[in-house]
Amino acid sequence: MRSILAWPVGVVLASLVLASLAAQADHGPPPAKPKRIKGAESFPPLPLPATPLRRTERKRDPTPPVLIGKVKYGKPRAWVQPDGSTYMMYDWESEKGDIPSLLRRFGKATGVRYHWIAQDIHTFSGDPDEVPILYFTGHGELGLTPQELSRLRDYVLRGGFVFGNACHGMAAFATAFRAEMAKIFPNRPFRPLPPDHPLFCSVFPIDTVGYSKEALASIAKGEIKCGERQPYFEGIDLGCRTAILLSPFDLSCGWNGVKHTNCRGVAHSDANRLGVNMLAYMLAYHDLGKFLSTTTVYYENDEPARGAFTFGQIRHGGDWDTDPSAPGNLLKAVASLTSGRVKFQRRTIDPERDLSRVPFLYISGHYDFELSDKAVTNLRSFLARGGFLLANSCCGRAAFDAAFRREIARVVPGGLKSLSPDHPVFSCHFRITKVGYTPLVLRENPGLESPVMEGITVDGQLRVLYSPFDLGNGWERVDHPFTRGVAEKDAFRIAINSIIYAMTH
Repeated sequence: MRSILAWPVGVVLASLVLASLAAQADHGPPPAKPKRIKGAESFPPLPLPATPLRRTERKRDPTPPVLIGKVKYGKPRAWVQPDGSTYMMYDWESEKGDIPSLLRRFGKATGVRYHWIAQDIHTFSGDPDEVPILYFTGHGELGLTPQELSRLRDYVLRGGFVFGNACHGMAAFATAFRAEMAKIFPNRPFRPLPPDHPLFCSVFPIDTVGYSKEALASIAKGEIKCGERQPYFEGIDLGCRTAILLSPFDLSCGWNGVKHTNCRGVAHSDANRLGVNMLAYMLAYHDLGKFLSTTTVYYENDEPARGAFTFGQIRHGGDWDTDPSAPGNLLKAVASLTSGRVKFQRRTIDPERDLSRVPFLYISGHYDFELSDKAVTNLRSFLARGGFLLANSCCGRAAFDAAFRREIARVVPGGLKSLSPDHPVFSCHFRITKVGYTPLVLRENPGLESPVMEGITVDGQLRVLYSPFDLGNGWERVDHPFTRGVAEKDAFRIAINSIIYAMTH
């Protein structure tokens, strides 16, 4: 089986971005299909797994690599046709043309071709390089065995994606899919994807969608809590990657180009756009998933040291540990710059407990969170004693940004203030006058090059430093597509300055 890694991910992403910028309407003009005839020896312009084509030589397209495995599950059951006759068919294959149609649409939108297979979990190797996405669809129960659930968990942790689509919008399937995924990750709930999630802008910018009358009736009853035009997915995050996705509104009929009565679904054109964006998102985050599966954490607990500096990461009610290896990489970089034998440690901190032994705290996340009254009191005392808090909106997400501003105003009335470029935190080690940003930030803020940081001063000293643009992704030293963040080099420089400032003030 051809590996997905045979395709250069950077080139794939470039083609996706170009497709996004070129989209002028709901669908956008699809690129012309390559004729596969070359006037001179060269590589194809898109990342096809092919050798150079010789002068005027016509060749058959190679078999594209597998992107999606449509999971086979359950037992066949009788289906009743309009004329009253019955036939036997598996639930998972009720929409037989859905994935082939979606992949054709994806190829037209991005110029990238992939293949699909029907996948039996029992015979699946579990390697995301062979099958990056596993797709479940149907009307009711999945009935997965403990062995199958164990295989799925291992597959996701190794970097694979799982997507569930409620065929015809059947609530029974959505409920069953949520329940099966809860067995795999009991401490990671499904969350509605926020409007600024990269899935909604990976190729087509999608702010609104159309729904069938049955879907609108479901929304009106509050069965699914979303707006009448709001695109809706639910997801489970592992780090900065939404690894499991569920659409409780049917997309497969839209991909297949068919209409069914009593279908709680998305309008066909919007279903296709959402499907293309979903595949683009999963492709773009394939490498990050592989990286997170081998996350390294840096500690010096066994090393002799003259002193100790504890980097405490706050555990809160949201997704608090979004970049697992980021603090370790940051501490390693700081250790290489400091004189003497200073021991750096990273610890997870419960803010409701005593904070007197921790000089430096870090908080991050994607979603809304709320601190208890006791945590607020402890943090207020921590800052008054000279402690330092570095806060980071992971991926530049709006939900965390709003939550942190609200919660830190409870800790220190008055909240955050913008820092001037001449603040000492920008010169205590590195002199930072200009900062690089990710492409999405620059697309939304053309020409931005100054550091955008906010803070809170207590007793004349900076005690809280907040970045509304992500820093932690840069510390991980692996590509995080579609993030609103600071470029890797400057993310390290800002964070190192904050730690040195905290150590010296």
